[in-house]
Amino acid sequence: MEKQFLKDEDINNSIDVLVSKITASGFRPKRIVALARGGLIPGVHLSYRMGDIPLFPIMVSSYDGERSGEVKVRTEYELYDGDLIVDDVYDTGKTIAHILAVDKRAYMKNGRAADDRHIATAVMFTKSQEGCADFYGRIVDSDTWIVFPWGG
Repeated sequence: MEKQFLKDEDINNSIDVLVSKITASGFRPKRIVALARGGLIPGVHLSYRMGDIPLFPIMVSSYDGERSGEVKVRTEYELYDGDLIVDDVYDTGKTIAHILAVDKRAYMKNGRAADDRHIATAVMFTKSQEGCADFYGRIVDSDTWIVFPWGG
């Protein structure tokens, strides 16, 4: 697997694209739900850049080193109308799918839940356009391992 080392400029560009796409869509997040740890930094950036939107972290992990594993959620949560779920990378999609599925109310395609909540998803980088997050900053090759500036 090829590694792509990102710089702060890459992160800022991806966040700028996300803000533009979210704003153009007409979706107005009421709360940023950041999937920790990867979604914390983009979540904070989006919170500030979109008007100081409240940030709610959910502790979740699905990787063991560079291998995808079982999704483990360590925070109790409930999703609400206007939530924007944020993560760093959309790879297999199972982390976001798990977060949506664990919520007590059913989530359906296109951000419409059974009770008509509008919930959207955003990632800085996606490895697939099929079934990916509602908003993404940039597409990367599926065989790329992304190394963030804050990564070890």
